Amino acid sequence: MIEASASIGSLNATQSEQQMELATIKDQLAKLSATPWASATARTTDLSISGTTRTPTQVHSMTIPASPQRRLLMVHTTMCFGWTNNSTTTQARSRLQLRADGSATYVDRNLSITSGVDQTMTLSFVETVEAGKSPSVRLTVEVYGRSAAASDTFTTQQPNPRIYAVALPWTGLTVPYLSI
Repeated sequence: MIEASASIGSLNATQSEQQMELATIKDQLAKLSATPWASATARTTDLSISGTTRTPTQVHSMTIPASPQRRLLMVHTTMCFGWTNNSTTTQARSRLQLRADGSATYVDRNLSITSGVDQTMTLSFVETVEAGKSPSVRLTVEVYGRSAAASDTFTTQQPNPRIYAVALPWTGLTVPYLSI
């Protein structure tokens, strides 16, 4: 009877281990079946800012939808701007920013300072987004350094400013934001 009891105990332990392994396999399969998310969006109207605008002006924004799974977020932006005064040497600074889910503050993730009459700015970053979170990203522009004349304007050009975002299922290590 002692041997039978020991055998039953051993079977129970084996069954418990198998149930844990099965739960682990189910979890891994669920992660493999998670789908990536991607979106691209463009500003649909022109934007002009004065040559004296020294605070960030939002050019375009996007909200990343929440997911039940942790994801690796990759964001890329591009924008073309030009000065109405062809002789200006005033610089512009663009910022790609992220606002965490539930926060009111946007934080820089990448920035670019350019000069010249016509400017193309591209900014990118990669970052881990935890499950259930829905961050927002935005692209801003401002005059940097010496201001231009108030009559000079900085205007969007074709193609319109765009934001591209891809969120891939992620089971790896946490990636703090990485400007690329």
